[in-house]
Amino acid sequence: MMYFVKFILIIFFFQSSFAYEIFPEYGSLIASEVDELQAANKIDSEYQSDVLTFQKPFAWETIWLQSKNAFDLSVGSLSGKRFAIENRLKIRQELFENLDFNFIYFDQSHLEEKSLAHLLEINYWLNSRWAMAVYGEVSTQKSEDDVGFALIYKPLEYWENRLFYTATDFSRNQRNELSDRFQKKPASFGFVSRWTKTQEFFEWAIRSDKQSQWFFPDQNKLHIYTKNYLGFKSRNKVFDHKYLNFQLSLTERYEEIVENVEFLKGEYQFQLEGWSFWQGQWLFGIQYVDRIWRQNMGEVRHKNLLPHLWWKKMNWQLGYETTLFSAKGPSGLRSGLDTKSFKSEHRLNIGYEYKFDKASWRWLFTFDVDRLGSSESWEGGSAQLITWF
Repeated sequence: MMYFVKFILIIFFFQSSFAYEIFPEYGSLIASEVDELQAANKIDSEYQSDVLTFQKPFAWETIWLQSKNAFDLSVGSLSGKRFAIENRLKIRQELFENLDFNFIYFDQSHLEEKSLAHLLEINYWLNSRWAMAVYGEVSTQKSEDDVGFALIYKPLEYWENRLFYTATDFSRNQRNELSDRFQKKPASFGFVSRWTKTQEFFEWAIRSDKQSQWFFPDQNKLHIYTKNYLGFKSRNKVFDHKYLNFQLSLTERYEEIVENVEFLKGEYQFQLEGWSFWQGQWLFGIQYVDRIWRQNMGEVRHKNLLPHLWWKKMNWQLGYETTLFSAKGPSGLRSGLDTKSFKSEHRLNIGYEYKFDKASWRWLFTFDVDRLGSSESWEGGSAQLITWF
């Protein structure tokens, strides 16, 4: 209970505060978290523009939520060495009248964190509204097995609520081939609510990953980790065929491996979608993202304001986005590309979407307007797919 109280205080009293988590109810500490600390020197003035450009359309989320079985993916180039990945799959099969089997896969990895899972879940329906769920992830190394429990309440066909608890790597200390062990075991708990109907949806989620202490005696290294997360996401019709898209996420994360870093992030986004003129459909949006890294050597803060628009006609899409980026903090902790306290970046995006009967492919090509005509004008691209069955 003390973790939720602490998190609520953060939400109301933290003034400034990636991306929105695609499966917050299954998020937890994974082994790759100990490979490297979250640090400001990986994030430059163009990073948030990449993340926004490679964001899947809000309309796809309604398809995802309303489909029994679905798969979507997004792969976008962040640099010559890294991709931003956001892939997920869900398959549901009714075994008996009151028993469901679910398979869930997701991979959400970028410069801020890595999240990867393959989960098996059984839902037992007590009646038409209430269900109990047991889920887990099985690995070839038993020390990496997770197990979780959830209580599901579904008052309406299109509205589901889930209270969950996940014990991460629950048998690591007993079934580990190596010498590492938990001095404090990791666990995650929280609540998710989803509502969806026609072309609209609403989701909110809260999760606390309680503090864990992971000791590696061979390296004499102790990894300490905790994270709190709050997210809202919605698409609502305002009138006719016009929609308001909204997304908010707040993250507080503390991590220590020799060094320590406290990472705070607030992300806020609005979009107005569906205006028709100049022989096409328009989307107008604005996003604000605020990041703070607090380390032994000092504090780094990034602020990003990103007004953006898209014009769509038939299968073609044309987008333009501006990033107003400000940074402060010791230069030794910041990216070598951020030598100024303020920068403005401009990006041109060209997209093509091809729709099948139950699938949609979307290709994006992105260009740096500030460097048009030079060898650095090409910013990369992205491939995105959604299919339902």
